[in-house]
Amino acid sequence: WGQLVPMGYRAYDNLWTAYPPLFPALMLTVFELSSRIPAWIEPRLAFHVLFGFTLLIFESGNLILIYRLGNRLGREEARSDTLPTVSAFTSGLISASLYALFFVPVYTLLGWFEPMPLFFMLLGLELLLVNRSWGWTGSAVAAGLGFLTKLTHMLLVPIAIRWLGAKLNWQAFREEWFNRKSPGYIGRAVLYVILFFAVVIAVGYPFVRANPALAFSSFTIQGIRPPWQSVWAIVDGFYGYGLVPLDMRNLDGLSGPLWSTRIPWSAVGLIFVALYLWLYTRRYDWELVRTPIAFSGVSILLLFLYSKGWSPQFLLWVVVYIALLMPNFRGVLIAVFLSVANFVEADLFLILLPDEHWIMVGTVLARTALIVLLIVEFLSQIWPGERRRSSLSQLAKVGSYSVVGLGIVAAIV
Repeated sequence: WGQLVPMGYRAYDNLWTAYPPLFPALMLTVFELSSRIPAWIEPRLAFHVLFGFTLLIFESGNLILIYRLGNRLGREEARSDTLPTVSAFTSGLISASLYALFFVPVYTLLGWFEPMPLFFMLLGLELLLVNRSWGWTGSAVAAGLGFLTKLTHMLLVPIAIRWLGAKLNWQAFREEWFNRKSPGYIGRAVLYVILFFAVVIAVGYPFVRANPALAFSSFTIQGIRPPWQSVWAIVDGFYGYGLVPLDMRNLDGLSGPLWSTRIPWSAVGLIFVALYLWLYTRRYDWELVRTPIAFSGVSILLLFLYSKGWSPQFLLWVVVYIALLMPNFRGVLIAVFLSVANFVEADLFLILLPDEHWIMVGTVLARTALIVLLIVEFLSQIWPGERRRSSLSQLAKVGSYSVVGLGIVAAIV
């Protein structure tokens, strides 16, 4: 991208991009600064140092936010008789320490920009849980900025609506939403949505005003590109990595599919939307801090299951929620197993043994199974009814140990 700029090309002007505008804006600014530094040994050294330092700032913020969210969970558990007791003073330290010790954050920081969108997601969650008006308004701003770095942050909007008090039942609709003496519920929810879209438009439009048609190129390219490193890729018979087979300067190529798929994506999308809405409308206790944190984890993991592809850096999102919601031996075991599977798939298979398709099939199936079981585990922490929570927790426990055990045996064989 940086080399194309002197040739007269601009992202969202005469270049399409699979990323929302804030990442290109930040990255190209750093590239411009690094271009003024004389090359030494390796031409890209200055850029990697400056951009890595920039991402390290976001990653430091992530560590602080994980600590704060973990402390919130710890304080809540200390007051509750229904959840495992964890010291309010050590919960955040345990979560932050686990995150710092995991291999994935360092591995991701060296090669991808994922710490940047993750920061806005965690910041949006942290501010949402602040019981002040500036908290939820700040959360809406963080979610809007996050959406301009990665589309995932749209998931914060429905979570904020439930957390702010917009209960989805007729009694609340009649007695609270239209009660002039207590207009706060619907008012805060509506204002959150309005503020979110206002930030997206106000900050995002200057980047895309030269060619507004390209504002949705990140959506478009996801719809026409081939699937990669996922169950959908196995079904379609594609065993490559997440490279879009289209030159960024080819704007006409956005009008047609880049891959002939056998998957009915419209039907798949409707199924996932229906599943999300069913889970979203369960009677969780939205007064608990754990509920929005756990449900945000469920939402992101569902999005990964639906997404066309999987890239190694996506695991960063998974280990964050493991550190927050499963700071125990089983959580560490799952995180380590997924990290090893990531390495085997991204390095051993794609680079060294690209013709051994069974390796990708094995890692994809194991990862998908564990993501499903993590969803069950996170739901077990907030699901209505003690008996159902216990059943879900037991299912997740037995299932995760079974998948990890089978994976280890298969790897040895």
